[in-house]
Amino acid sequence: MSIPQNIVIVGGCGHVGLPLGIVLATRSNASIALLDIDATKIDEVNSGKMPFREACAEKVLQQVIGKSLRATLDTTVLKSADVVITVIGTPVDEHLNPTVTELYRNIDRLLEQMKTDSLLILRSTVYPGMTNLVYNRVRARGRKIHVAFCPERIAEGNNIQANEKVALDLNPVTRLRTSSKVRVVEQDICQSWAVDSNSMDVVFSSNFFEHLPSKEALQHCFLEIHRVLRPGGKVIAMGPNIRFCYDEYWDFMDHYLALSDRSMVEALELAGFQMQAVVPRFLPYTMARKRPQSPALVRIYLSLPFAWRILGKQFLVIARKAHA
Repeated sequence: MSIPQNIVIVGGCGHVGLPLGIVLATRSNASIALLDIDATKIDEVNSGKMPFREACAEKVLQQVIGKSLRATLDTTVLKSADVVITVIGTPVDEHLNPTVTELYRNIDRLLEQMKTDSLLILRSTVYPGMTNLVYNRVRARGRKIHVAFCPERIAEGNNIQANEKVALDLNPVTRLRTSSKVRVVEQDICQSWAVDSNSMDVVFSSNFFEHLPSKEALQHCFLEIHRVLRPGGKVIAMGPNIRFCYDEYWDFMDHYLALSDRSMVEALELAGFQMQAVVPRFLPYTMARKRPQSPALVRIYLSLPFAWRILGKQFLVIARKAHA
């Protein structure tokens, strides 16, 4: 291939695509198009504003936007692209297993408009074997398009980045152990939360709900989560799954509620949430050991879903508050 003149990044206004686009726009002579489906983010990017927090990125964005970089809804940019980089991960079902049908559908949409002898780069988290599936799909469609895989190299963000972080806990020690950038709300979680309605993008909880005193308290928490989340916001929850650790679940005196992936789904749906992912077996029952866990081993475990089905005794559920 000759030096590319036109590069399209599919999913270009997201946390992976936008930093990549900015870097390419500053380090190459190519024209970079950020193809996305979110009109609000596209408008922000084209006005020189970052739609999310990324250290030092906005200043560089303002130097290249409207010159070598632009964001667009128009899929016809694919027709003139020498290189198409897709940063959209492998589609998964409700159990986080790869969905080949949806993968093929996404690839087919690209192939319909990509020109002959162009390059398709998969640059996101994909399951083992997915690159080969894409390559075989391109051949089956009779297209002369090169396929490559490139792992994510630009580390977006820094740990958990947000304009505002809030920690809810009744324990006064929490305030001593959190960063100064975190607003600690010290209160009984079973009371109305001192958090504004429609103000949060994500609510995360790990190994907490089983400690609540009653099902009524659990439902109250879910209703409060629904209240504080913005439309489209997510709740992510993990916890021991009684279906797979019933023999040791009650070894802890402060476990009051017997919860499973199924009961969590029912309770969340009753609170008005739409389920996005349900993994009955995710993490082992406990990650506590005398020795600290190796980050490398944790990453390997998370990349091997088949290991979850053997060792996993905690559920992972992800639900979304519907758009108004």
